[in-house]
Amino acid sequence: MVRNGMSTIGMTRCTSRRGGFTLVELLVVIVIIGILASLITMAVFAALRRAKEAAIYQEVSKVYGAFESFREKFTVLPPDGNGGNQKMQRFVQKAFPRARAGEMPEGDVMNTESGPARAIVYWLSEVSTDPKRPFKKESGGLGGSNTQSEDFFKFFEFPAGRVRNGKFYAPDYEPDVDPPYLYFYYETYADATYRFREATFKPYDRGQSQSKQGGGGGGNNREYAAPETCQIISAGLDKLLGTGGTLMLDSAAAAGGAEYISKADEDNIVAFSTMKIGDIRE
Repeated sequence: MVRNGMSTIGMTRCTSRRGGFTLVELLVVIVIIGILASLITMAVFAALRRAKEAAIYQEVSKVYGAFESFREKFTVLPPDGNGGNQKMQRFVQKAFPRARAGEMPEGDVMNTESGPARAIVYWLSEVSTDPKRPFKKESGGLGGSNTQSEDFFKFFEFPAGRVRNGKFYAPDYEPDVDPPYLYFYYETYADATYRFREATFKPYDRGQSQSKQGGGGGGNNREYAAPETCQIISAGLDKLLGTGGTLMLDSAAAAGGAEYISKADEDNIVAFSTMKIGDIRE
C-alpha cells in the first residue's frame, strides 16, 4: 500500500532505525557513565578524607583545651619529659605545693624519649586528687579507666580502645605500630625530641628569629609555633610522623632557608593551626 508517496514497508524500516541505539552511541553512553561514576567515587573518597581529617583536628584541639584546663587548675602546664629532674621538681613545687617531700612522677613520663607520647594520658587522666600524693600508680596507664577506688582528675575522656601502654592514638591507628598523639611543652621546645622508628621528630618552629625563643633556653633563637603553650601533634591520615622542625613557609623559602619539613610531615595535623602542616605558608 502506498500512502502519500511512501510505502508501508519504507515506513517500517525508517521507524526501526529510529527506535534503537547504534553500537557507537552505546559506547559513548557507557564511557560517559564511567566518567561520572569515577568523578562521584573520587568526590566520595575526598569527602571521607576531609571528614577523617576534621575529626582528628577536633580531637587534637580538644586535647589542647584539656591542657589549658590543666593549667587553669594547677597554674602551669606540665613538662613533656624534657628538662630533666630539675624542671620536673620546679613544676611539682608550683603545681602541687601540698605534695609530700620527694613526690615525683615515675616511668615513661619522665623520659625524654617517651615523655612527649606518654604525657597526654598521664597528665590528663592519671593525676590523683590527693594533694599530698598526686602521683599514685593505680591508674596503670589506661587513661584513668583502672583507678579502682582512687579518684583521679579527668581533664579528657579518652575513647575506649585507643589508649595503649599509656599512649593515645588517632582513630584507625594501630597501637604500638603507628605513632601516637604527641605533646610538647613550650619551655623545652629547643631540647625536645621524640624518636619513632628511624626518625627523630622535633617540635615545629618558624625558622630563625632575631630574639631568643621565650623559655627555650640553650641559646636557641628559633621562633616556635604555639610559643607560650604547647604543641599537640597527629601524624595525619598517612600515619607517617616525619621529622618536624622548620615549617615550609613562603617567607622562609624567600629568605633562602635550607631547613624544611619532610614529605611525611605535610599532612600532619596540629592544634596550633587550622591547616595541615604542608599547607601553612605564613
